[in-house]
Parts: sequence; structure tokens; C-alpha cells
Amino acid sequence: MIAAAVLNSFSALSVKYVNLDASTILGLRSAIAICVMLAFTGKPKFSGSKAQTAGAFSYALTIIFFIEAVKLTTAANAALLLNTAPVYVALLGAWLLHERTTKSDWLVLFLVMAGMVLFFFDRLSSAGMTGNILAMLSGLCLALTGIAMRFQKDGSPLETFVLGHVLIILFSLPSLFHFPAITQSVAVNLLLMGVLQSAMADIFYSVSIKNVSALESKLIYNIRPILASLWVFICLGEKPGHWAICGGAIVLGAITAKAIFSLRKKPIETDGSLQRGRSQVLN
Repeated sequence: MIAAAVLNSFSALSVKYVNLDASTILGLRSAIAICVMLAFTGKPKFSGSKAQTAGAFSYALTIIFFIEAVKLTTAANAALLLNTAPVYVALLGAWLLHERTTKSDWLVLFLVMAGMVLFFFDRLSSAGMTGNILAMLSGLCLALTGIAMRFQKDGSPLETFVLGHVLIILFSLPSLFHFPAITQSVAVNLLLMGVLQSAMADIFYSVSIKNVSALESKLIYNIRPILASLWVFICLGEKPGHWAICGGAIVLGAITAKAIFSLRKKPIETDGSLQRGRSQVLN
């Protein structure tokens, strides 16, 4: 799970570095990722269920919105706003899964929403504002992906990810027919994005989600936006505004505190299917 989070954290840096439009990056990255995933799974099992289809669409939209957001706003903003997915789960879970939302859930929701508002206090261009909105939508779609995984019960997340990448390629087809000549450095970067940051990260996640608790995976994945911001700052000198830093601290602090409080309050489930389902929703 740590390996998945670390590999995924490099995505924002690669998107910033590659001098191609977001749609072209999406299509080429997903095409490479599918090849690696199919080689790993051998013969994937596609159920064709509504839950798997919904999961694939929401996963595809998560990636599309996120990469578009990284091109328009800072990597830190995009990564931190993506990490608000557990908050949307708390709201949507009560409606779609009929799960009870506790008082502590509402408190965390309030704090995260307050932190999200701070992202828009910085002086942003119209593109930066659009990027923040797309990043928020990516977090919402990530939450919907987790809920769709929950409805699949014992279904494998990897097949859903593969279908999602197929949808991303379909979305990117117009750009793929007209993309410019690619330099050697860009080609290497795209290869790393498809193999490591996408395929291997998804494979590691799919394998590890069966062996870690929901709370553990939630805490581990909180390092992703921090690392994503760090890589872009070190390599490209991009840093978020002061308000965004404050907002990000509130968002990560509230989600982490909730996870630690829940970990102390109740024991971790030992049933594999229940553990896996809850882990998929929380992430």
C-alpha cells in the first residue's frame, strides 16, 4: 500500500513535466497501463455488472478530472482536493449504502469543507479556479469509485481499473489521432507514467487492499498529496499559496485525526470481504 501511494504521488510531477495536452497524456498513459495490467492478470474477469460499470466510469472520470486539474492549478491543490474523497463517502454512503453518519463524521466534514474553501482564497487565475473545481470533482468521483467497489463485494478492483482505462482511451481518441511528435525524454516519461505510476500502483493497491484494514490504507494514502507537492516543488519550484497550505493542513489533519480516533475506538474487522469492501470505500 505504501508502494502504491508513493508511485502514484509522482503522477502530478510527470503531468507537469510532459509538454503535451492533458487528453493526449491520458490516452497514452492508459494504453500503456492496460498492457501491463493484462499481462499481470492473465485472463481478467469482467462481470458486466452495474457496479463494475459504474466503478469503471467513476474511476475514469477521477483520472480525467485530476490530470486536467494538474495542468490548470498547482499540483498541491489538485492532490489535496483529490484526497477529500472520504468526506464525500460519508455523505453518499448514508444515501446509497444506508450507512449511519456519526457526529464525528459531520465534524470532519465541516472541517474539510472549511479547508477546501481556503483553497479559493489565494489569488488564482480563471484557469487556476477551474483547476481547483476539477480537482474537487476528481475527489467526488474517487468516492463514487469506492462506493461502486463496495457494491461489488468480493469483486476484484483491478478489472474495474482496466475498464476505466479503456474508457479513458475512448475519451482521448480525438487527441491521439492528432498528437505531435514525441521526444525521447517525453516518451520515457510517458512509459514511466503508464507502467509505474498507473499500472503498478493499481496492481499494488489491488493486492494490498485484501491484507490491510480500511484505517491503515486511509492513513497510508494521506502521504500521497504531501509527496506529490514535495516532488513538484523540488523539481519544478512550484509551491501552493499560503491559503492553500492552511487548507491542506486542515483537510489532512481532520481526515487523519478521524482515522486515528476510529482505530482506537473499535477493533479492526477480521473478515476479509468486509475489510476489503470498507477499504475500497474509504480510499
